[in-house]
Amino acid sequence: MPNKINHKKRILSEQTISKMAVAPHDIVTFKYNVEGNYDKNPLVYILPAKDKERKLTQKMKTHIYGINFNYLREYVVQEFFKETGIIRKSPEYVILKKFNLYKKAFRTYVIDEMVGVKLVSYETDSLKKRFEVSLAENKHKQMVNLREFSKNELKGTIEERKKRGIKK
Repeated sequence: MPNKINHKKRILSEQTISKMAVAPHDIVTFKYNVEGNYDKNPLVYILPAKDKERKLTQKMKTHIYGINFNYLREYVVQEFFKETGIIRKSPEYVILKKFNLYKKAFRTYVIDEMVGVKLVSYETDSLKKRFEVSLAENKHKQMVNLREFSKNELKGTIEERKKRGIKK
């Protein structure tokens, strides 16, 4: 069995969402009680998936694919975010040059078995930089902490999805 690593101190905020609203590049946590499963509360970065015809299949009916951070050390998680930060602009695919670092954490989850899905704002180096830039631009406004900043970003993400017709 792989070692589990607790990343709770890096979770800045959580927002409950529908399991059908999960999209590529989201970070989600949920309860997952399947026989033979070691991690009952995974923290997963959702990877986009394509079939052989290069059609996006992540809005699948049955499974999601992702990297479970609970099997990676914090340094490796930050390396993962450095690598995927550029790729987020193209939601169709992810090319991971350092996949050997993450492959032990690659998992497939059955959507019907996911309970209590929450969208997570995870403390990354890039989020800290965006927060610092935001503070610099709003010098005269009331200062907020990183947790409040991340909550506002999550709310913005959910509002954007509602406008596109994706249920919370």
